[in-house]
Amino acid sequence: MAGRLADALERERSGKTYGAAGAALKKSWAEARKAALAQYARGDALVARLAAVMDEAVATLTRQAVATRPAVSKVAVVATGGYGRSQLAPLSDIDLLILHAGMPEDALKSFANALLYPLWDAGLTVGHAMHTASSAVKFAESDMTAMTAFLDARLVAGDARLYKDFTSRFDMLRWRMKSKFIKAKRDELEARHDRSAQSRYLAEPDIKEGKGGLRDIHAIGWLHRALYGKPISEAGKRGGVFRPDDINSLKRAERFLLSLRAHLHDLRGRADERLSFDIQPALAERLG
Repeated sequence: MAGRLADALERERSGKTYGAAGAALKKSWAEARKAALAQYARGDALVARLAAVMDEAVATLTRQAVATRPAVSKVAVVATGGYGRSQLAPLSDIDLLILHAGMPEDALKSFANALLYPLWDAGLTVGHAMHTASSAVKFAESDMTAMTAFLDARLVAGDARLYKDFTSRFDMLRWRMKSKFIKAKRDELEARHDRSAQSRYLAEPDIKEGKGGLRDIHAIGWLHRALYGKPISEAGKRGGVFRPDDINSLKRAERFLLSLRAHLHDLRGRADERLSFDIQPALAERLG
């Protein structure tokens, strides 16, 4: 991935071709998806592999954009949401936070275009926001969606000190807002369950948003991060709200649902989350 994309970027820079980076990324990403789906039935391993491949692409684009733009300095490209958790399903969105230390608007726009256009040209759905460390935290304070996404933030490329400044500021915000955040997430969870008819036992469930689905597991993880500042996987054996058996049960449930979701995306050819009758036999065959 990285080598093919770097060659395409160099051809574009030298004026030999236009749109080569997007085409190279599209081809490489399709090959990576096919290889991962063939290699892994386990969803946790599959989505982690796809996230790692996407990291290569984002890091390569970031390095090239910085190296060829003298006005660009001190930027960090951060994965958020599911991509930040290293859980990238085959046709999931890619959510990015572009952090900068303050630079001319035209330089920032030029960097963002260099990073994002090849991703868009490859047919990927990319969500992005651009902030300084302080403005990102200020935004999260007033926007619960951003607050939630930033809990899963992970540095992919760029200035590590800038990212550390962001995480330090955000951790202080997390501590101040944990009670408000927990209430908001509980209210959101109940509203979502109401919309999905309050049933875990639907014959054609939504494996992401339905009751007992992936979003409920995510919510447990967000609440734990809000309280303790670290993922459940790093929870201590004593003094926490989860026993080791609880954590292992969550991991098994998440692995099963990620397996369903990843192979459902591939079989449908789109980011579908509903386990309808017509697709269940094919999924069962794939997953044994």
